[in-house]
Amino acid sequence: MVFFADAIEFVTRLSTDTLVLVFLIIGLSVVALYLGKDWIVSFIFSLFVAEVLYQIIPFDLPDSDWYIFGTKIIFAFVIAAVLKKFIKGDFPYKKSRRYIQAVILGVTTTITLLATGLTTAYTFSPFISRWFEGDFLFWASLVPFLILFFIIRR
Repeated sequence: MVFFADAIEFVTRLSTDTLVLVFLIIGLSVVALYLGKDWIVSFIFSLFVAEVLYQIIPFDLPDSDWYIFGTKIIFAFVIAAVLKKFIKGDFPYKKSRRYIQAVILGVTTTITLLATGLTTAYTFSPFISRWFEGDFLFWASLVPFLILFFIIRR
């Protein structure tokens, strides 16, 4: 019983930002395991393409950041469906490597979501937000590509 009490106390002391990031990483890792490596990789690439398309196409949306982020996500799903036909890949057969790659892809997708607009839709702490604004945004956007470069091997 002490273990559960300590675990509950630990979770309640975490900040909301930490919980949001942990749930995103866990959720996206489960999605990666369920849908496959090719789908999650195409979704990561499509988020960047959706960001560019959103900047090019003129929209008459409300000024809510959630509308803007939702529009980018819808674009990303449509683009991912097309990109999935060109990206082939699956997780390794070893279970340990499969889970490690799924978690790494979950982290990569979370970083990509933060870089493409989640930090404007949800107010994160200044420590997290500063990595996805201004000069740091370029470098934070390169991190998913570097991770994918080392994860995706034929």
